[in-house]
Amino acid sequence: MIFYFYYGKSITQDVDTISDCIQELFIELWNRKETIASTDNIRSYLVVAFRRKLVKQIANTKVEFEEKHVKDHDESLESTLINAEFNEEQKKLLHQSIDSLTSKQKKLSI
Repeated sequence: MIFYFYYGKSITQDVDTISDCIQELFIELWNRKETIASTDNIRSYLVVAFRRKLVKQIANTKVEFEEKHVKDHDESLESTLINAEFNEEQKKLLHQSIDSLTSKQKKLSI
């Protein structure tokens, strides 16, 4: 097991992801023990299976992060646009209100 951990560290420094992938690999092997074909080189089989699982997990994590980042960016952009639109509407209403004042009222407000 320690071999897979150090091998995983050569791919990523995220020890939680490495540990999770090792556990998931052996759980999957246990659950599929009846259907897995025999092999002459079990170590190579496990290394390749572990590497694939780890790389896939890293890719999924990266995609999830990017999707969250894009979503956050979209929401902040949308908020900015809504705020700008609201501010323009407020300015328009303020100018309309000022224009409706008499000249005497305008002088008093300045």
